[in-house]
Amino acid sequence: MLRSRTLTLATIFAVSALCASSAGAEDEQFDVSVSVGQVTLKTHSGWHISKEYPWRLVAGDAGIDKTRFALEETTATVRGAPPGPATLKGAICSGDKCRSFQKELTIK
Repeated sequence: MLRSRTLTLATIFAVSALCASSAGAEDEQFDVSVSVGQVTLKTHSGWHISKEYPWRLVAGDAGIDKTRFALEETTATVRGAPPGPATLKGAICSGDKCRSFQKELTIK
């Protein structure tokens, strides 16, 4: 019984460590900067913007879709965002592997 509990705890700690590592790694793949009415995402080395993904910024009652984003190779910028809490949804790729994300932020 004690051995079973020890193995269960060891498994929980191992899974927790893996999840923490992957969360940290996601943060290292891009940076987001916010200024008055503008949000800019810049990818880190080896990553690029997925221009096929339906980018979206939801701020209050306003939803800003992909047509209002300037999508470049390594940056995605949207202007005209209202102030307050917002959610940025997009995707970045490294080679042929892409990942979507959702980032909570506050527009100035």
